[in-house]
Amino acid sequence: MPKKSRDNVYWRKRLQAEHPAIYERLERGDIPSVSAAREEAKLKRQPSPMFQLKKLWDRATEEERREFLTWVGVPVMEAPPAPSHAIATSPKSKSVRRPKPAPAKTTSPTELFDRFGKLRPDIRDRIHRCLVLKGHYKGGAHQTARAMEKMGFSPYDPRLGNAIKGAPVMSYDGFIAPLAKWLADTEAELGLAAPE
Repeated sequence: MPKKSRDNVYWRKRLQAEHPAIYERLERGDIPSVSAAREEAKLKRQPSPMFQLKKLWDRATEEERREFLTWVGVPVMEAPPAPSHAIATSPKSKSVRRPKPAPAKTTSPTELFDRFGKLRPDIRDRIHRCLVLKGHYKGGAHQTARAMEKMGFSPYDPRLGNAIKGAPVMSYDGFIAPLAKWLADTEAELGLAAPE
């Protein structure tokens, strides 16, 4: 069965049947359009505040996002400084000073998220790999309840699942350190080396 068309003819008939006073004003020209008549009759669905926030978030610049997160009280992390792996030469001698070898890579809590509170893509991939290898990825969905329990949270806590889907984790308090520890412990348990 084909879907009903919701054009102006449809809305005029509906206004005439359900809101005859508004329909009469539309016909007289007191209301400029069918759309305006629908709004007055409360027949026009308004986007929810959440829909509007998501739409505006996608359009916002990095600075606007940072300003908003600061306004709502979410700690905004600054981008980490660029690594100084360049080889430095001494002006007095022709010898080359090599940088000291970096210590073994560990998962630092501040390295998990970007400055907008979203999991970094490489961290998200590492978490996904751990969940798959632990058998917590079924039917195309991450099952994060056991991971959240291992971190000491309720299995119904949605922060890890939401973070994997790309949502900003709005509550950092007490979440970053357990997540970093869980990731390091799980990778060690599975025999996965943290990327260099």
